[in-house]
Amino acid sequence: MPVLKDRQIGDTFGPLNRRLIIRSAGGVDFIASMKRPRLQAVQARPGFILILTFVDGQIFHLDMTQDLANYPGLKPLQGRKAFAGARLGDDGWTVEWPQLDIQIGADTLYLGLSPSKLFVH
Repeated sequence: MPVLKDRQIGDTFGPLNRRLIIRSAGGVDFIASMKRPRLQAVQARPGFILILTFVDGQIFHLDMTQDLANYPGLKPLQGRKAFAGARLGDDGWTVEWPQLDIQIGADTLYLGLSPSKLFVH
């Protein structure tokens, strides 16, 4: 189980639009406030991990293994080569796999940052 640091995330996304409370492995809650998260970079790593760098400089490693198994629309990404094709799309508003016509919004990824899938840097 990854250990999460006790810190706020999303402070530079702008006015409070949503609040997300995440409980870390150590039982520490932190609150993320955001307007609409935007990505600066994405990198696909072995083990179905996405390294997400948001425009405020925060970097997260997101384990997509369970999502690829549970969501039929993501099943084409279960191949290593297919998953490795992740690219930043729509000026940072999405992660996309153009060869498979699959897009995931940065806000969806950000809200999916749960303790069971998250490694915080």
